[in-house]
Amino acid sequence: MSSIQYTVRSVPRNLDEQIRLKAAKESKSMNNVLLESLQNGLGLGDEKPMHHDLDAFYGRWQKDMGFDKAMKEFDLIDKELWK
Repeated sequence: MSSIQYTVRSVPRNLDEQIRLKAAKESKSMNNVLLESLQNGLGLGDEKPMHHDLDAFYGRWQKDMGFDKAMKEFDLIDKELWK
């Protein structure tokens, strides 16, 4: 398979620093770090993308009477504090 070469311009300093740090930390070239990052970012790499949401908990809610009772205390208003 033939490869294609790209030129990337206007790379922000903080991104450049992170690329260089990761390359040094992993003993890889900057080119390899960039290629892996692009592949993973597009979902083409072996590495699964990191999720910052709560999908793993979807549909797992369990009724917990102790928790519900504890949460009811947050609904109480201390009228002395609100004078």
